[in-house]
Amino acid sequence: MQKIFYETNGILIHHSIDEKPNPSDFYMHAHEYFELYYFIYGKGKYIVEGTEYDLNSGDMFLMMPSEAHMLQIDPSMPYERIAIHFSAEIFGNIATKELLRPFLKRPLGQLNRYEKNDFIELCFKSMVEPKENADLYTRILAYLLPVVYELKKAYDKRNDTFEYQETSSSANNIIGYVNANLFNDISVDLIAKHFYLSQSQINRIFKQATGKSVWEYVLIKRLLQARKKIKDGERITQVAVNCGFNDYSAFFRAYKKLFGASPSIDAKH
Repeated sequence: MQKIFYETNGILIHHSIDEKPNPSDFYMHAHEYFELYYFIYGKGKYIVEGTEYDLNSGDMFLMMPSEAHMLQIDPSMPYERIAIHFSAEIFGNIATKELLRPFLKRPLGQLNRYEKNDFIELCFKSMVEPKENADLYTRILAYLLPVVYELKKAYDKRNDTFEYQETSSSANNIIGYVNANLFNDISVDLIAKHFYLSQSQINRIFKQATGKSVWEYVLIKRLLQARKKIKDGERITQVAVNCGFNDYSAFFRAYKKLFGASPSIDAKH
């Protein structure tokens, strides 16, 4: 793999090329930051909260924090992409809620893809080109901000005519139900009864759509929310309970395993 990686002041960006991509390297995950993913070439599908998108060169995807996504890559072709992760705080006093509407004001797994745009392509490629004597943060932000503005303009146009999927696939309905009950007592048995399906059917549909079991998915989502609350200054023990963990020791172990740091360390940052 060839990889260019930058991280600075709430922005993480990487440009990666896999000459022979290994499908097992790509699995369902979610982030605590906003993400922009730019697909340059390759062959496969991008799956966001159970919704499948065919990949075309120049496609860009946006994901809100905690929005689960995964790549199904065809190993027969090289695979190149650029991904940017950023926090809302980098935009300072700009009307952030308005600016980030394309990320936040839509159902999970809908309106994720934007088709090829020459201006956005130029901005993405400029962000990963090394420049001598240039402040990295200022340079990346100078290109990232116009991209987000362009997305907002496109979102406002398409949202007027886009018909949200009131009736979606079984996978989307199940994923939506799990997210609506994320911090409640939830089990495969309860989900199966709600949808009048067997537990084996629920497990099969969910695994096929997300690449994870129901519990693995719930655990990742709960922990991401817990970390955000802890960093916002909420009391750790109360966060654990509010995020669906009745056993603090189990919460602690899972948190440290996923993030590589204990909750108390994150609370100090």
